[in-house]
Amino acid sequence: AGEIQGQTRQHSRLINLLGVKQIAIGVNKMDCDTAGYKQSRYDEIAAEMKSTLIKVGWKKEFVDKSTPVMPISGWMGDNLL
Repeated sequence: AGEIQGQTRQHSRLINLLGVKQIAIGVNKMDCDTAGYKQSRYDEIAAEMKSTLIKVGWKKEFVDKSTPVMPISGWMGDNLL
């Protein structure tokens, strides 16, 4: 997958600098052909996103213990309210 760049990295840094105290990670497009609802793809994306949060300044302990990661599909509506 490679390192996360662009808006995701910038927004992760910005919300940390703004003092946001809670965050949740949504792994979107789990229904697409590449992901196919595979656990391995979900784990890969979750690990990379958590690593990015730590690299931009979020505390490792907070990311590991208090940041939920949810697989979602906007197209199918899975895990969306």
